[in-house]
Amino acid sequence: MKHEGSLRQWTNGNLQALLEPTATGQRLRLRTIKGDARGMLAGGVAIFGVGTLLLAGAAATGLTADLGRMIASGVVAASGLAMYVSAALRLPSWARERQRQMEEVAARLALTQPEAPPD
Repeated sequence: MKHEGSLRQWTNGNLQALLEPTATGQRLRLRTIKGDARGMLAGGVAIFGVGTLLLAGAAATGLTADLGRMIASGVVAASGLAMYVSAALRLPSWARERQRQMEEVAARLALTQPEAPPD
């Protein structure tokens, strides 16, 4: 746990929890990122781009009759597209699960705190 003044911060990998003082008590902020998503999405775009450039280069130089080159270039492009789509399709369910987990943590924490006295 790290302290900066009255702010307390805890991190574990891609998970971050911040406990901040407010006028009426404490505010808990929970954040996380899917560590492999950025790399998978960017890698998929890059690999798709390479495959597309290879196909375009073959078309521009008249090498479309080279079936092996065309198939290999198409496989590279398709692999990049599959990598991107795979990461993009998994991200929403991951985000929903993390949101559910964080709401559960916040609810449990709220149960452990004494209620504020009425004004």
